[in-house]
Amino acid sequence: MTTIGGSAFKRCSGFTGDLIIPDSVTTIGDCAFENCSGFTGNLTIGNSVTTIGNSAFYGCSGFMGSLTIGNFVTTIGNSAFYGCSGFTGSLVITNSVTEIRGGAFYNCSGFTGSLIIDSAFSGCSGFTGNLTIGNSVTTIGDFAFAWSRFSGGLTLGSSVTTIGNQAFATYHNGFSFITSLAETPPSLEGEDSGGFCFLWDSNIPVYVPCGFEEIYASTSWGCFNNFYGICGGTVSVAADPEGYGIVMGGGTYEAGQICTVTAAANEGYSFANWSRNGVILSTNAEYTFFVASDVTLVAHFAAEGNIVFADANVKSICVSNWDTDGDGELNFAEAASVTDLGSVFRNNSDITVFDELQYFVGLTSIGVTAFCNCSGLTSIVIPNSVTSIDGSAFYGCSGLTSIEIPNYVTSIGGSAFYGCSGLTSIEIPNSVTSISDYAFNECIELTSIVLPNSVTSIGNGAFAGCSSLTGALTIPDSVTTIGGGAFYGCIGLTSLTLPNSLTSISDYTFYNCSGFTGNLTIPNSVTSIGYNAFYGCSGFTGSLTIPNSVTIISQFAFYGCSGFTGSLTLGNSVATIGKYAFMNCSGFTGSLTLGNSVATIGDFAFLNCSGVTSLTVLAETPPTVTNNYTFYNVPKSIPVYVPCGYVEAYQSAAYWNEFTNIQELCTQFQTIDFSQGWNWVSLSVEAGDPVELLQMLETALVDNAVQIQSFDDNTEFDGEEWFGGLDDTGISNEQMYMIEVVNDCTVELQGTPANPADYEIYIEPGQWNWIGFPCTVELGIAAALADFEPEEGDQIQAGNIMTEFDGEEWFGDFETLVPGQGYMYFSNSSEPKILVFSTTAKGKGVILRKEKN
Repeated sequence: MTTIGGSAFKRCSGFTGDLIIPDSVTTIGDCAFENCSGFTGNLTIGNSVTTIGNSAFYGCSGFMGSLTIGNFVTTIGNSAFYGCSGFTGSLVITNSVTEIRGGAFYNCSGFTGSLIIDSAFSGCSGFTGNLTIGNSVTTIGDFAFAWSRFSGGLTLGSSVTTIGNQAFATYHNGFSFITSLAETPPSLEGEDSGGFCFLWDSNIPVYVPCGFEEIYASTSWGCFNNFYGICGGTVSVAADPEGYGIVMGGGTYEAGQICTVTAAANEGYSFANWSRNGVILSTNAEYTFFVASDVTLVAHFAAEGNIVFADANVKSICVSNWDTDGDGELNFAEAASVTDLGSVFRNNSDITVFDELQYFVGLTSIGVTAFCNCSGLTSIVIPNSVTSIDGSAFYGCSGLTSIEIPNYVTSIGGSAFYGCSGLTSIEIPNSVTSISDYAFNECIELTSIVLPNSVTSIGNGAFAGCSSLTGALTIPDSVTTIGGGAFYGCIGLTSLTLPNSLTSISDYTFYNCSGFTGNLTIPNSVTSIGYNAFYGCSGFTGSLTIPNSVTIISQFAFYGCSGFTGSLTLGNSVATIGKYAFMNCSGFTGSLTLGNSVATIGDFAFLNCSGVTSLTVLAETPPTVTNNYTFYNVPKSIPVYVPCGYVEAYQSAAYWNEFTNIQELCTQFQTIDFSQGWNWVSLSVEAGDPVELLQMLETALVDNAVQIQSFDDNTEFDGEEWFGGLDDTGISNEQMYMIEVVNDCTVELQGTPANPADYEIYIEPGQWNWIGFPCTVELGIAAALADFEPEEGDQIQAGNIMTEFDGEEWFGDFETLVPGQGYMYFSNSSEPKILVFSTTAKGKGVILRKEKN
């Protein structure tokens, strides 16, 4: 027999067992076995078959074994295996296949393991495991693998140029990594142009040819965040636990090379899986991958034999769910094969000890509500394979007193430990990047917490109600977001350090944290302070520093913070001060300064701030004061300083007219933007005593300035040696200063305009001379140089902050001389010269490096 014709056995649903197509058959016609749903075994297609027709095995859902396709098949027709959901094991399609038509394997959801394809295809769906598409494939058709259940890696061959619309669309987590071997990123068609074909985690690794990472990131592949070049490296392998098995395959590999590692269990043990940084890569003892960089792989082994459980209830649950050999026990291999705990322990208050969970090394997460309301649970050991603790995983586990989070966990889900009222301590490892909403809410016995530098976000209410937390709270510099109410009611905390990475302080973040003492410095990165952010933080005993970056101070932001002392300055960015914002802040004992952008001051904003001794308002238009209680109990006789010429405006404005001592503030303000690192600053204002002005700088840069040092035109800046100091004999308003700061920031200084000053610059012959004293007014150095007569061979060039002077190359224009610029002058004369220029104000300048000769 050479041919099985169209519809030959169509709807013969009574067949059972295996179906073997002999080697003599070359063609299986359309619908040949359509809806023969009774087969219960394997399907073997002989080596002579070249064509499998459309719908040939459509609806043959009964197969429960493997599918073997011969070595000479070239065409698999439309819907050929549509609905054959019972197949298990791997599917291997050989290099002979040139066409797989639409829907060929649609809903073949039973396949496990790897799918290897070395030719063009479309319409294949339902598989799990890995997917490798060989180098002969150029196009992946629309919906080719849509709604499949692949959970391993996707490897795309070097010839793939096009990926069709929704080719890999999925309704679950999708591939764990992607390898694309094409140097030109394959185009994503249709809705895929925005990355729609890859609907899984955008943070999964994407491996591409070495040196092509940026090219991929600049295309529509940019929806992924982590690109790695296949650049080779050193592969290290290890066994866990040591002595349970042997591992092979480590070494050094060149770019583009493939590594195969192998694990073999010793007698009495069995292999479980390969992992990297806690992420399970494969459950096969032999694992093959492209080497992207130096990497350490760990082979996990499990002891053979049965696990001895300390808690009979735990054993009963484990045996009833995962005892695959039916012996009434759970052995180490059976535990290692579990990938999801499901809900089998949920709401079970009878279980007490589950330290044996450590043997479930196939787990990558403690799933949603896995141990929710297991109130009797007192001890549990999480396996090192776990990388996430999901939402409500241990919600209401009030009996837990301690728990160790493995070093590979990256996320702690929402309400993960909510209500674990017996938990007294917990260490969050450096691998954790996010602590989600309410993660440790109402852990009322938790006494200490250390947030590692890996954490970037802390969710809403994450530690709310943790009233036993004591000591210092340091938010690491990695954190950019702290959610609303994150530390609500943490009354035992005594000090607070906020990072310069924060952009906002949310509503209720530190509500009623009344134990804080000392100063509070809001970082320069913060732009808004939320509703009730520091409400009731009455224990602060030092100063409050709010930077110019803040634009919004919301209602009740600092209500009842009665312990703050000293002065308070609200910068020029603040336009609105919310209701009750500083009400009952009775401890302020110095001046209150409101920036020039303040337009509205809400009800009761400064009520009972009775310690304020002076008020400076920089806005020319009197801010709207919403009622007569806004400044209630602020003495109306204190000096109120307003801009020059606007005294009458304030005297006639509602509520401002209650102040009896309104004065003009005819001062000059200098705003200086500092960049991270060293900054060259020359001061355009003076405050009488030069030391006072520099103290303004130091106050404005508190916790941000590293060094502040003075120098003159003879100073050669190398970041180490300096001329001058900060004592009162070395400070002058007519001096230049270098200030090193930790982060970008802005400060504003106030004083009277600096007096005119003449400068004499000594021009040494035969070398480059630094003559750049930056000026903020007309005339100055440009006028002086215009009157200066250069000799033949003289050169003058401009530099900016990016310039590193080597005497040859410069950024700038030789002919254009402008105030505020720095200059280098080369004198070809044999005699020294003196250059004299004057200015009436100096501003921030540039950094030039002076090189000798």
